[in-house]
Amino acid sequence: METPLKPEPIFRPMRIVKFFGIPLLVIGCVVGLIRVGYTLREWQGQWKLSQVIEDLKSKGISTNSEAIELAYHANTSDTDTQAWLDLLAKIDSVEFKEAAQGVPNFDSSVEIDEWGDSFDTSANWKYAQVSIPFVERQQGLVHRIRELAAAPQPVRFPIRFASLNTLLPEVQSSRGLARLLWLDAQVALHLGDSQRALDDFLALHNLSRHVEAVPFAISILVSKSFKGMALTIAQEGIEQDFFSDQQLQYIDDVLARNCDIGDEWNAYCERELGMCIPVFLDPALASEKSGKPLPARGHDAIYFIDMMTHLADMPTEDWELFYKTVSQQDVKFNEDVRSWRGRVDLVLTGLFVPALTSLSISSIDRAQHYRQARHGVALRLFQHKHGEFPQSLTELPPFDRDMRAFKQQSFGYVLAPDGATLWGGRFKGDNQLISPTIPPTDQQTQESLENRGYVWSLEIRK
Repeated sequence: METPLKPEPIFRPMRIVKFFGIPLLVIGCVVGLIRVGYTLREWQGQWKLSQVIEDLKSKGISTNSEAIELAYHANTSDTDTQAWLDLLAKIDSVEFKEAAQGVPNFDSSVEIDEWGDSFDTSANWKYAQVSIPFVERQQGLVHRIRELAAAPQPVRFPIRFASLNTLLPEVQSSRGLARLLWLDAQVALHLGDSQRALDDFLALHNLSRHVEAVPFAISILVSKSFKGMALTIAQEGIEQDFFSDQQLQYIDDVLARNCDIGDEWNAYCERELGMCIPVFLDPALASEKSGKPLPARGHDAIYFIDMMTHLADMPTEDWELFYKTVSQQDVKFNEDVRSWRGRVDLVLTGLFVPALTSLSISSIDRAQHYRQARHGVALRLFQHKHGEFPQSLTELPPFDRDMRAFKQQSFGYVLAPDGATLWGGRFKGDNQLISPTIPPTDQQTQESLENRGYVWSLEIRK
């Protein structure tokens, strides 16, 4: 008699274990190996990072908040700190804001035209009625700004350095001081007071020194805006022939110190390093919000440091080569960030690196504008000496350095029946050429409004 077969059990634990367990084990091993490999790679990256940071320190580049603070203290003075704080408190006070109601550039509710508001010094200046009495009431504050800004050593603000979380209220409040100086200069030129306008021009550049001393990249950008205000003062005064030869020489001395980009560019790159390196070592510093601490980013930091030090050391005398090199670096950086390696290694670098091409354009544009302004001074001095403007810019005395525009171009220049016109142009990119004809300034388009600052119409007083 045959033995009946036992029915095969439906549930067999070992089969389930083999079917699911082995793949899970393999996956776990692979994940574990990846994690071990990543940890070892990051350890190697952090070890290399420590060497890179030591190399930066040997070059005098600050790499943490403590070093930044020490360098800041070494380059500044606390002699006038309280006086500056009192000054900033006044410009931020409720009383000052109430007094500035209806005043352009202080009262945000005042709608202003692009150029008609800011430097129309003719008899029908739109904002003369409100600006003049306001500025006259603030003369004590204006004189105090000039006095403190003229100090030989930059002031030391009470800054608590904490990498990206550093607060810079004094830098932001300094914008109010600059706006007051600018408005005072507008009033001065409207009233024909050239010395007062010159004092404000010099004070704006002095004020920029105190702001630039704060070792953060944003300080350089704020300082640039102050210098842009100063250039509008110089432009209007030179166009309408308000300044004497001696005053023009004072202006030219300041302009000559701002016609190159090397120091500014180098400082910007090094400040980005000092501000961001601590975050690579402790990513929790990237935000004030408390959360799960993240590991240090060794390879991320090394890439960032290599790129920024390379940019800082880049030659800047040849603007065409400089712009081309920065643009190529910008393209490569964006490609690297989008690559698979970049998605793993360059998480923080992708957040920290500024728009390099735009930054280089801004630097070239500022320096080129200063070079144009030096031509404006030289033209006016020539006219004062000879009674007329030269037929060509080549008749001007040689400058102490090559003062040409991008790609070694000459600035535009043409004689007019009642004076002369000098023009450059906003630098926008690699193919930027100085227009062979006077750019339009009388059309209400964005481009023509921008041209207003780059087209100087020099009058001959009757």
